[in-house]
Amino acid sequence: MGLVAWNCAHADPPPTVLSVAATVPIAPPDDSVDTNNITITGAGTISSFGTGPAGILITKKVTFVASGGAITVAHTPPGLVLMGAINHVVASGKSCIGHYQWDGASKWVEQDFSDPSNPPPNGALLPSGTVMLFVQATAPVGWTKLTTQDDTGLRLVSGSTGGQAHGSGSFAGTFNPGDHGTTTASASNYTVQPWDGTGSQFIFNATDSHSHTVSIPIAYVDVIQASKN
Repeated sequence: MGLVAWNCAHADPPPTVLSVAATVPIAPPDDSVDTNNITITGAGTISSFGTGPAGILITKKVTFVASGGAITVAHTPPGLVLMGAINHVVASGKSCIGHYQWDGASKWVEQDFSDPSNPPPNGALLPSGTVMLFVQATAPVGWTKLTTQDDTGLRLVSGSTGGQAHGSGSFAGTFNPGDHGTTTASASNYTVQPWDGTGSQFIFNATDSHSHTVSIPIAYVDVIQASKN
């Protein structure tokens, strides 16, 4: 019996170069794009990567090389879902890289998108002076621990008072004030007012001596405040 020659691909084949079009099939059923590394060149708008293999999850690395004009990668669900639900524009003469996963049924979902030729400068995403909270004892490298506030709580606001401090009682003291006792002789009546000083006051008459315990054992985690250098 004679020998039958056959070819076997080792590792990933070289990138396949495709042209910009409304639909650029990057995993066609005929397997004509036999690589996970795609380069798309030209100018225009891409709205679809076509249909991938049924029932199989695959991820393709796509390099967009804009020449003769810009390339627009359009967010066009459900077939092509981009991060942030926004279009990407690759300027003429520039290149960008994205990774796209086929869900095995009906859509390509973008995993990441970057411009290697224009990385953000150091610290650009978090400018100097940015203040954040950290669940740790010391500030990370490049940050300075702030100690202006100590033993205070946090309040979520929708207005413009973010960063401002309010109140005077410590967090630990407010939530664990201990016992308080009264007697008929020392307090024939007493006043209760809302904690923030607003609203109506309520006066109670004490005809018998009594005591009551105030304890709010709320669970909490200590955090620190630090500023970006």
